[in-house]
Amino acid sequence: MNLEIRDATAADAGALLPLIAEMGEGFGHPTRADEALVTRCLEQPGYGILLALLGGEIVGFLAHATTLDLYMGGPTGEIVDMLVTERARGAGIGSALVGEAVRRFEAAGCSQAQVITGAENEAAKRVYRKAGLVDELLCLQRHLFDEE
Repeated sequence: MNLEIRDATAADAGALLPLIAEMGEGFGHPTRADEALVTRCLEQPGYGILLALLGGEIVGFLAHATTLDLYMGGPTGEIVDMLVTERARGAGIGSALVGEAVRRFEAAGCSQAQVITGAENEAAKRVYRKAGLVDELLCLQRHLFDEE
């Protein structure tokens, strides 16, 4: 496997949209993302998107953010979104993306790495646990968009 992981740029925004749409299909709710939003995300301080490429084709991505945490007394890292395309799953791509994100969090002096994933998403939980993330907190949320 000739896997390349690199940072996304604004030039990658359009190529990311089909993957973001695939993620939305998995959630049963279409995405509202467009190229402008992806570009805006990439311009946010502390925010980045890692791309996984096989043979030059984007087969996965991981969006991550580093923010300040009052209690922790400094920066923390969060995996915001991750998707490996269905056809590329099972090849260790998710683990490679998470591993790179955790390395970057450590390099940035983050005191912790965290992620929120669906309670039923066993595949994602395996990937995150393999990277050393543990079930520690409960996530409570309320969707603030109209359900269709």
